[in-house]
Amino acid sequence: MADRFRLRIRDRIHTGRPNSTTGRSRLRTDSPPYWQNQYNNGQPPYWQNQPQRPRREKNSFATISLISGIFAILTLCCFAFPVAIICGVGAVCFAIISKKGQPFRGSAVAGIILGVIAVLLGIGEFFYVLTITNLMKDPANAAAFNEFFEQFQKQMGIN
Repeated sequence: MADRFRLRIRDRIHTGRPNSTTGRSRLRTDSPPYWQNQYNNGQPPYWQNQPQRPRREKNSFATISLISGIFAILTLCCFAFPVAIICGVGAVCFAIISKKGQPFRGSAVAGIILGVIAVLLGIGEFFYVLTITNLMKDPANAAAFNEFFEQFQKQMGIN
């Protein structure tokens, strides 16, 4: 069993020495190399006959729209609602510019969705900050906010 296995391995090595059983060289010169199809009769391989799918051209405005929408959503976390609103409007505008008479595609649609969400949340955040600052002007509410802030500091171990 082991001798047959060694013989198979030795036969796979193409050294050009004669095979011990047949006396012929192991290299065959009458057949084409292994990367050429010997059964194609002069025809190109099957994968070269396939029609090529037309490539979609890259739409940089749609990509800018997506990036602007992502940046707008991220700026909402920092209470930078003016930047978020501007980037959200920019994302929607870039997506509309990218249309070019064709239907909207993936990144343009994502840019529109993220832009609209950023604008709406930015406006909501603006009214939230406006309401909190108006509540802080009232002395009764300011005392409640100070008490809440002190309790928060105690729980977090800041003071």
